[in-house]
Amino acid sequence: MSNQPDLNSVLFLPPSVMILLSDDCPAQSRLTLDVEFLPEEQVCPKCGSRRCSINETGKPRTIRHLPSGGRSVFIHYTPQRFMCVDCHASFKESVSWIHPSLQMTDALFTEISLRLTENVSIRAIADQEHVTPCVVKDVLDLSAAGRPAELPVVLCMFEFKAKAGTWDSDLHHWNTYTYLCGIADGTTGVLLDILPRTDMACLSDYFSIYTVKELSRIRLVICGMNVSFISLARKFFPSAVTGLEPCCMSSRLNAAMDRIRMRALSAPARQEPSQSVEDQLFLRETARFLRIKPSSGETPVPQNANAQKRLSRVLEVFPDIREMYTLLVEFSTIITSDWADTVRQDLNRWLDRASSSSASEIRDAASTVRHWHGYLLNGLEFKDHCICCMELLGAIRTFVQIPGGPRSFEDMRNRLLLICGTVHPACGGEA
Repeated sequence: MSNQPDLNSVLFLPPSVMILLSDDCPAQSRLTLDVEFLPEEQVCPKCGSRRCSINETGKPRTIRHLPSGGRSVFIHYTPQRFMCVDCHASFKESVSWIHPSLQMTDALFTEISLRLTENVSIRAIADQEHVTPCVVKDVLDLSAAGRPAELPVVLCMFEFKAKAGTWDSDLHHWNTYTYLCGIADGTTGVLLDILPRTDMACLSDYFSIYTVKELSRIRLVICGMNVSFISLARKFFPSAVTGLEPCCMSSRLNAAMDRIRMRALSAPARQEPSQSVEDQLFLRETARFLRIKPSSGETPVPQNANAQKRLSRVLEVFPDIREMYTLLVEFSTIITSDWADTVRQDLNRWLDRASSSSASEIRDAASTVRHWHGYLLNGLEFKDHCICCMELLGAIRTFVQIPGGPRSFEDMRNRLLLICGTVHPACGGEA
């Protein structure tokens, strides 16, 4: 047994564990260890007394451990049963390095918990740790967090689309691709909770549990373009400032540009003499440059001469696209610039030009911006919190796109709270 300490170190077992027998089965990629160890001091779970003695030997037990050499490792041991001298309660011994409720060691539990904070599927974690997906799911369920006990000073609310629905027993498939509501701390970028819906009823049920004193902590609400978010802010946070995340408006302007572009592409018979089939081909190829990036609020710039030439030709031939593109660039400059009194004036001038356009798509976009005008200005004034929220939303979108991601809402919520529920650099906090 001279090599016992080295073997314990290789298998990440405590030095107090004595390996009696090892059974290696390469065909099943399985290593089974028969171990024994000295009993630890016990505390009676009923009365808290430390005066406990061994009463009898329990039934043999097998638990999972960290994989070794590409094999699953199982530990086989016989637990002891103790009896409290004071209250005479009988209970099974508690071992410091074995998880109290799952059939695994604390080392394996910690390893799986750390892997659950990465952007990988449950199946990938199970394959790497040489366990079944059900084992990983048990760790995930045990790691589930409750609602935050204290609301932040700056509250961010946003919606995102994910494959997290409910199982339809009649059609035998998942009702996926639903919109979920994210709640975050706008100062630190920490994800606080995920709600299954974005409607007013779901939001009201969630925040109605908090007291008026707790709700009054919120001084600023940053939200996406959802009427339910605005209604919630008016009802529960009347003294807070409500701001719209500026990049959310970019999607509406991009949609207006798409409608203009599709109008230009769908009616070749009504082409003007100056337009050609090549011009329409250029319009298709430069579509990505005629949009504002939702993540940054900037307009992409062609990097090579050919793309610049094609974009210049498109703006020369299609007047409505040229007008909308100019408005997109100006709007991008407004929402990415630092807050100042001139930002309000620039936005008003932008609205005047867009409202007087001859294109109906541009006038509709201007009407949308005017409707959200006050909330948009608040979002521009407190843009630092909006940037934090957008970075968090980007991290969430990266996770929901991984292959084999969670299907149910509960799994989606638990995973996202593990990944984005702690402060990290990607969300603007400290590591």
